[in-house]
Amino acid sequence: MRITSTGAAARPEYYDRNPTQVDLGSTTGSVAPHILTFRYNYTVPTGRKFLLGMWRVYWQRITAAAPVGRTDSDVQITPNGGSAIVNVDVIGLTNGVGDHDGATGGQATVLLAGDNIAGGDIDGSTGGGVVFTEAIQGTEFDA
Repeated sequence: MRITSTGAAARPEYYDRNPTQVDLGSTTGSVAPHILTFRYNYTVPTGRKFLLGMWRVYWQRITAAAPVGRTDSDVQITPNGGSAIVNVDVIGLTNGVGDHDGATGGQATVLLAGDNIAGGDIDGSTGGGVVFTEAIQGTEFDA
């Protein structure tokens, strides 16, 4: 019996397919109440994929509000042609100076060409100030 190859070369792992590290993030100063504001966004280019490796969301109240409203720091993913999905968020309804919440995690999520990932925040209070952080890290590679 003769065993032969199909002739197809083994496909390299994603980290050997022209990888590019993508690090995006934002930390605001103490900002006044505001509607949802995206601090960064990234769209996967044509012919590429993106492996999300890490995310970070955080908020901290710097000055008291009168009255307090919902505070939210999040990372959202929007599939190409789809609707936004909140991937991770931290929400607060407290008004003490120094109150804070945050989350950091690793996640093996693959985004395809045209998919978008964005970090944003909102403060529905009246007055006061909050510091927000949203960040991601991942690897972009040939599809």
